[in-house]
Amino acid sequence: MSGPRYIEQKKKTAGLVFKRRAQLEAGTGGIAWAASSDTVWFLNRVQERSLQPQTVVWYRRFARTAVSLDVPFRITVDRHLRSARASGLDLSAVVPPNHGCNSGAVLEIKFRDALPQLAKQLLTEFDLRPAAASKYRSSVIASLDVAAEPDHA
Repeated sequence: MSGPRYIEQKKKTAGLVFKRRAQLEAGTGGIAWAASSDTVWFLNRVQERSLQPQTVVWYRRFARTAVSLDVPFRITVDRHLRSARASGLDLSAVVPPNHGCNSGAVLEIKFRDALPQLAKQLLTEFDLRPAAASKYRSSVIASLDVAAEPDHA
């Protein structure tokens, strides 16, 4: 898959999710990307905590921003979720599989304070219900399932 590659960290504190992410340069892999000032925090965290990447996640994202009654919000739709087991920090050799983790889509509506009226209309019109979803967790589970199959053991 082409397109931007990111490394990211998410933390949840007091019910709020905080994300820190940096874009990798196209065609980079291995630990060569650690030289970037935008990504050194990631490599430091990996080394400090003796972490090892578990999965690489790919998906296609559609994103839009809007304003409803002077309240800004953002909508993202993530589809075609795919993952593969990670092999260290070298991302250059990882190829996305032909199969995905699920056949659905993840819709996120990001806003501050109260849900904007336009977003409420969207949820009502399409009969959408809130649900917990994690692309990372889905990817790890799918990677473990594939590894457990006889052809991949």
